Amino acid sequence: KMEAAYYDNIMEQQRLEPEFFRVGFYGRKFPFFLRNKEFVCRGHDYERLEAFQQRMLGEFPQAIAMQHPNQPDEGILQ
Repeated sequence: KMEAAYYDNIMEQQRLEPEFFRVGFYGRKFPFFLRNKEFVCRGHDYERLEAFQQRMLGEFPQAIAMQHPNQPDEGILQ
């Protein structure tokens, strides 16, 4: 009965689909272990891009949010 209840929950309950974001830390203002690296970060439940950006900018106030998928130029890396 317990196993059947688990399967019923899987089929009937709405499951959250997490949002994933690509985050790059470019430039010398970031700590050494983050500098010039990219990560894939999982957002909180129901978190959208704007809320994720505000959370990241709150953690790193000197950062600038860039909205393009291209690699940054050499000026930004320095």
